[in-house]
Amino acid sequence: MSGFIISQITKNGIGSIKGMLAPEVAEAIEKDLPATALAVVEDDTAIGALGGAVNGDTFEVVSVYVEPGSRRKGAGTALMKEIFSLAEAENLSVRVEYTPINSEGKTLKPFFTAMGFMQEEVIFPVYCIDSLENFKLDPRSLSGSMAEIFSFREAPENLLSTTELLNGEGPEAGSAITDAVDRSLSFCAVEKGEITACLVTETVSDDIVEITPVREENADIRDVKLMLSYALDEIRKTYSPETSIVIPVFETQTRRIVEDFFGSSAAVTLGFVRSDFTEL
Repeated sequence: MSGFIISQITKNGIGSIKGMLAPEVAEAIEKDLPATALAVVEDDTAIGALGGAVNGDTFEVVSVYVEPGSRRKGAGTALMKEIFSLAEAENLSVRVEYTPINSEGKTLKPFFTAMGFMQEEVIFPVYCIDSLENFKLDPRSLSGSMAEIFSFREAPENLLSTTELLNGEGPEAGSAITDAVDRSLSFCAVEKGEITACLVTETVSDDIVEITPVREENADIRDVKLMLSYALDEIRKTYSPETSIVIPVFETQTRRIVEDFFGSSAAVTLGFVRSDFTEL
């Protein structure tokens, strides 16, 4: 690791590592908002970056990335040790969450464990299906639902009611329906003239699609499962079989539905925290 230089990046230098940072961190740095970005440099070239921000008494790592050709040489460890030193100086814990979306992501758990992190429960997890090709739905789980399922393209008049339902889960969820949502792949479940659940779909990248299911408090679980099945069928028709699906969950009952629906096919967000930096 002696050949690495770690430097903290300001908006004037963000261009060299912008593609290595989570977009929200890069945007915060560019706008002089509270955030931290570190670059790891070797031979005058940035080969990796770490981004995050302070939240209360914790520094939350949002992204850590090392170029493929420079991995397993200590660059990621150098970045983490630098953030540990900064956190210790400010009496902060360090926390990171990630969802093992692919084989590369699954290698991060032993990395964080080796860096002294302790795994903890994530209150609002994100679930991930590695590949639609490997997911098989049990039709028996859908029997008994009395709901009709509509896409927002078929029934745009349902958008207002759906936005109100999403707003109950917080502004981030509520804004999804009016931003980059794909209306042909977003659905609502209607039973006896009332919207009982909705699901919005957004393309995150070429190979990752995010779906956000939300339900009314007394919604029939089978309605939500039926709506999920409609969404996955349409996504299968639109995207490649290797597409990963990520599903943020905002409340406990929906979490149970998602876990039951996807079973062992789904990976869940892992949370890690480190508070003791006596051994770096």
